[in-house]
Amino acid sequence: MLVFVSALGVKLAGATIITGPGANGGGGTYNTSYGGGKYWGWVQFNPTSIPGNIANVSQSDGDNCHNNGYPILYALLVPNSNLTGYKTFQKNIFNTDGSGNFSDTHPGAGTSLDGGKVVEQSTVETSYNNNKSGSDPSWSSADFGWMCGGTRVVNHPPTGSISVSCNTNGTGKATGTFSDPDGPTTATLTVTAGSPNYSKTFSGNFSTTIPVANASSGSWTATLVVKDNGGSSDQTYSASSASCNKNPVGNINTTPTGSITPSCQAVKLVVVNDPNTPSANITYYLSVNGGAKQSGVAQQSKLPFDITISGYPGFNAWANNTVDLYAKDIQTGAVVGVLDSVTLPTCNAVSCGTSNFGSTATVGVTKNFYVTMNYGPLASPPPPGAQFTINITGPINQSYTNIGTASTSSPAKSNPVSFTPTVAGTYNLSWTYDGVTCPPGPGPSITIGYSPYFNVLGGDIAAGPGFGPNCTSAPAGTAGISGTNIDTSGSGPFFGAGTDRAAFATGDITSFATSQTPLGTDASSGGLIPKGLSFANNQAGGTKYGNDFSRSGWCMPDYTAVKNVATGGIDLLTPGTRTYKITGPYTLPSATLGLGVHVTIIVNGDAYITGDIKYDTGYTTSSVDQIPQLKLIVTGGNLYIANTVQELHGFYAAQPSSGTGGDINTCAIRTSNGSSISISDATYYSDCNHQLTIYGGVAAAKLDLERTWGNLVTSGAVQAQPAESFVFTPELWLGNLQGPSGGAEPVQAFTSLPPNL
Repeated sequence: MLVFVSALGVKLAGATIITGPGANGGGGTYNTSYGGGKYWGWVQFNPTSIPGNIANVSQSDGDNCHNNGYPILYALLVPNSNLTGYKTFQKNIFNTDGSGNFSDTHPGAGTSLDGGKVVEQSTVETSYNNNKSGSDPSWSSADFGWMCGGTRVVNHPPTGSISVSCNTNGTGKATGTFSDPDGPTTATLTVTAGSPNYSKTFSGNFSTTIPVANASSGSWTATLVVKDNGGSSDQTYSASSASCNKNPVGNINTTPTGSITPSCQAVKLVVVNDPNTPSANITYYLSVNGGAKQSGVAQQSKLPFDITISGYPGFNAWANNTVDLYAKDIQTGAVVGVLDSVTLPTCNAVSCGTSNFGSTATVGVTKNFYVTMNYGPLASPPPPGAQFTINITGPINQSYTNIGTASTSSPAKSNPVSFTPTVAGTYNLSWTYDGVTCPPGPGPSITIGYSPYFNVLGGDIAAGPGFGPNCTSAPAGTAGISGTNIDTSGSGPFFGAGTDRAAFATGDITSFATSQTPLGTDASSGGLIPKGLSFANNQAGGTKYGNDFSRSGWCMPDYTAVKNVATGGIDLLTPGTRTYKITGPYTLPSATLGLGVHVTIIVNGDAYITGDIKYDTGYTTSSVDQIPQLKLIVTGGNLYIANTVQELHGFYAAQPSSGTGGDINTCAIRTSNGSSISISDATYYSDCNHQLTIYGGVAAAKLDLERTWGNLVTSGAVQAQPAESFVFTPELWLGNLQGPSGGAEPVQAFTSLPPNL
């Protein structure tokens, strides 16, 4: 093999750099006055360790090439047949002129080396030039390396030998040796006689038994192929033998033979038979890690076949397993072996599983969760002694160590752990099990923040009815109510989104509790919370408290159907009953309706409420006709409530027209052009962090509740209060009471009677 040398004075395999004195600087000296500043010196090789007649050694130097582009032969090591013992070579620096002739000489010729043996410069040049014409046989096997820096590798083919013989029991014996000068190698032994063929690969010298099926079926040949390390020159050797079935000492019993090959949780029974009756079925035995032998019957016509051993005594899915093969001698009945032994690699491996943590959580609300890991291909048992380590990183960090496994088969499921975040932000979840960390990259991103919710007090909430006497209500499964609720019967049971009355929906009612009396507790509710007054609730489960309330002709009034329309500007101060119809967009600023003011405003288009709408509360129960009333009806458009509005009294409806409009948005900001509504994502939380209470009622095709106020749990300055609250108050209907004579009907008292819907 060619070895690269960066400087003289380095010891090579099979070579010694001699740094003794030499002419004009001598061996090992960097001579700036000769050879353009190149290294030169003497190299002495032991011929027993260098294959071939020539070895080439190159030095890498920044000036290895001439300007004419021809390379320099830095190290030409030439054998000298006149020397005895150690063959001595002279290392010279030569230039070539393109024709291969030497064009430079070395003044060091004649320097004494190795006890006075000398290689003259002229000998080197003459031998090389003669070899070009084939006149010097000592160069016939020379191998020259013409280089300009770098390394040239000379591959050396492997060598080997094989011999065969017969055993007295009818089996054969093959003995082989092999090696490769360039490094470790393997050799494959094959016997093609008999069935099935015999083949086995070895990593070192061997002596192996050839089964009767191959050695006693006739004459046989063992072929050994030695792999070339670093090249493609594989070497093949063979040896032949006559059939081994004739025992020189007579007809004595021969014991069974067999072989197996390994896989993860099984072995392949390649061959097992009794040479005395080779075609007969035979009982075999397998032992795993020295455990109790497990038997089976091998039918010769079925070989080879796989045998699953994962259930055998002694098998360990998490370690290597040694499997031994035995067989019953048909003539003697004795169990003989070990006929063959193999080691199975570790079968099981761990891979990442999942977590039920989810992608969101609420500040102050405890999250109970678990993580999993997969392993296989065997589903049980789990890795012995393995435990989980779970890490949550973010604004606050939490670690859980030595967490046990709640399952005995794959996937391995951790015992549940609890996490109560106290700071909002983005967190990551990761976990480790049996040395494997999941996920392999950044863990799942979890957003932890505040969970605003809304409630309805004193009245019902319904999703699905249409508008007008001949409406089409929403089909089953389409119109739902979705809120944010603790969804548990623990401390503060089912606190959050809900109503103290009933909820109806043709779709799902999710995380929105009914019969909250008082809100967030189960007291006085008769055990109905969270779904007792959800319609329908016969399919409720989990956080779904109701769904699929089906009712034909489920319609709200057509709020735009009015007869008398007032003219002039909208007056919210003068007592009287008036209805206005206008074209939007319309802006309703902050106002307080005076006593006796009953105003209905119907807007064809969008409407925008920019301030609080309140009532003068100076009325008494004996003058209900003085209770103010405001109805704002939007048709064919949407109703937008500004983000800073906190209190509204009256009835507000967004009724679609020809499929257009019908939304009520509780947090909107009008842009400078006065026409579009927008909220910036970057400032959304702070822009909408205002509580809104509507005293009265609302009706819309869609209700977009966008306020961010409050949380399910008090956390610091953030209170456990609703972001939007809809309070059905008596003033909404008391002002409409009419007596027999058409005047206001005096009210002495009112109360709610069951059913409390």
